[in-house]
Amino acid sequence: MAGLIEAQPAAPHTLDSLATAVSLSPSHLRRLFVARYGMTPAAYRQSAPGLEIAWDTDTSALGTIVLGATDKGLCCVIFTNESSAQEALANEFPRATLRHDPAAVAPH
Repeated sequence: MAGLIEAQPAAPHTLDSLATAVSLSPSHLRRLFVARYGMTPAAYRQSAPGLEIAWDTDTSALGTIVLGATDKGLCCVIFTNESSAQEALANEFPRATLRHDPAAVAPH
């Protein structure tokens, strides 16, 4: 779903057009998107303006993982190196407020 937005970031995506592209009703698409990405398609498209994203890092066999979460759920998982964790998240959501908060991310 997010891939449609990312493939054509300048396109005027509407909830209806995205829903049609994935053969879902607009309301069902919105519910699924919020459950999967922790934000609406419109907030995702606009780089999450005004949204507060808590983040933390963890390690894996593939390196450092940056986990970002909103009050609605996990919104991103990024593999990066430890020194650029917050920068990687800021690149993904440049208009969001980022807060390092392991306790807020832990339930996800």
